[in-house]
Amino acid sequence: MNPLTWLVTTAATVLGGTCFPVEILPDWLKPISYAFPHVYVFEGLRKALLRGASLGALSRELAVLAAYAAVSVPIGALLLREVERYVIYKARKV
Repeated sequence: MNPLTWLVTTAATVLGGTCFPVEILPDWLKPISYAFPHVYVFEGLRKALLRGASLGALSRELAVLAAYAAVSVPIGALLLREVERYVIYKARKV
């Protein structure tokens, strides 16, 4: 496995609230945790499933996830297009 992939996956798992809530992390790690979208997914799931929160009570988590999607989907589409161009360019050279 690529070491960078391992590092990001492990950080997202530990800091993203997958194993435990972010509230129990040290104060200096909390801002780093909130950079991962996983935090908002798991916070929303915990609120909805454990506390029976309504859709309105989940508005913060949903808004943050929508913002992540609004930024990451276009970036992903642009990167995909560039990779496709590069692959086609390399294939034509062969």
